[in-house]
Amino acid sequence: SGCTVAAMSTTLIMPTTSARTPTRLPTDMLEQFRSRAGTLDQANAARFRALVANARDVFVALGPDLTINWISPSVRGHLGHEPADLVGVRLPELITATYRPVLESFLDNRKERMVQETVELEVHTQTRRTRLVEATLSDVPPETARATGDAWVMTWTDRTEQRQLEKALRKQSLYDALTGLATRTT
Repeated sequence: SGCTVAAMSTTLIMPTTSARTPTRLPTDMLEQFRSRAGTLDQANAARFRALVANARDVFVALGPDLTINWISPSVRGHLGHEPADLVGVRLPELITATYRPVLESFLDNRKERMVQETVELEVHTQTRRTRLVEATLSDVPPETARATGDAWVMTWTDRTEQRQLEKALRKQSLYDALTGLATRTT
């Protein structure tokens, strides 16, 4: 059997190895446990905030209707928007018209199979330029969803430069740099 600790109003009951009465911890020791737990929670929350604030990926909390409830500060570097300006905006408004059907199909598949998948989407920047992002969508656990109103969490990584380099390398491999003529058949 495992060792369990039960908290009572002001005492902590510890299991014993004999049939004796359980040992009760003094109230001040219980307060020390609570204080340490609170300090750990605060440290973990601060660590999480620092990770999210300094991440290169964008994290988005979405409501059931795909309204952005929260978006990470890294969106400034990706799209040029302030996070607060995007709260309340529906995600499809950020997606280019060409990629909206891709998003809809992706979401339909997610609802049917409930698996975590990745999709490439093209998003608008503040200046109406486009960026290609690799997005992953995850469900929010029901108890968290009830508390926050979030149904989904989406993370995305900007793949624009990577895809441009891949395209340039593909072209280099197929065409002679000096003449511009095809070197191989595809």
